[in-house]
Amino acid sequence: MRLAAGMLALLLAGCSNPESSMQLGNIAYRRGDKAAAVEYYKAAAQDSKTRAAANYNLGRVAFEEQQYEQALQYLDLALELKVEHPLVLVYRARTLLALGREEEALKDLEQATTRSSEQAEAFLELAKLLASQAQRETEPAKKKELLQTAVDKVQKARTNRTLTEEATLLSAAWRRELGQLPAAISELETLISDHSFRIETHFTLAQYLLENKEYAEAERYFRSGLRMEATNIQGFLGLAEALAGRGRYSEAAKMLDAVIATQGLEPQVLEKAKELRAVVGQKLSQAGDSDRSAGQ
Repeated sequence: MRLAAGMLALLLAGCSNPESSMQLGNIAYRRGDKAAAVEYYKAAAQDSKTRAAANYNLGRVAFEEQQYEQALQYLDLALELKVEHPLVLVYRARTLLALGREEEALKDLEQATTRSSEQAEAFLELAKLLASQAQRETEPAKKKELLQTAVDKVQKARTNRTLTEEATLLSAAWRRELGQLPAAISELETLISDHSFRIETHFTLAQYLLENKEYAEAERYFRSGLRMEATNIQGFLGLAEALAGRGRYSEAAKMLDAVIATQGLEPQVLEKAKELRAVVGQKLSQAGDSDRSAGQ
């Protein structure tokens, strides 16, 4: 009832009131009626008091609709907001990236992070762009430098509750690539303490622990992931490898036999399971030979 009354009051104020037009546009946008939102924002853009904010909103809507050239035009008209509202630069950078204008996007993001040390989204976008450049870099030292800078920049985004999960997963992946596996594991352990319901995080952490030869902890996180997603074949392969790492070859062999017997496996998954089973079988054989030698 209150919402309806508020809407009526705004409508009675008429589109001649630019602030009412902005509010009506925001309400329409939240309802998912972007066409109506655009009309209200265009009305608000006619007044100097709301012009920049209205153009920013128009730019965001155009970006979401993948109308990148139009989005850039609107965002250029909103640049006066960039000091107090660096998200203008973030969305402009995203738009420039969509248009293939990477260097300009990089400048916008660097400017956004310089203007506001608290603009977490700007740091996240800048880190992603730097990591993307690192993946395309052919010179090893430069590649490492870009990736390390991406890790450093993304730490600001990790402090933002909304962005914590995405930023931490990216940071951990980049650290792993840089050979900083213990640091990557530490970040994921911190993340999982607050986001324990995220299945993929359990499996990612388990895989990193496995690579770091921390087999007991790897087993723990593979099992916790499989309790939430019991059909994850990669999880069973990882668990079998962790069990083998702990010398529990019989358990690993039984698990791998069950995986290999599963119908409809992708060829590469089946091949990996068979390769691991062969290694485990060899270990079992060696253990049997040792037992027989000890008994003679």
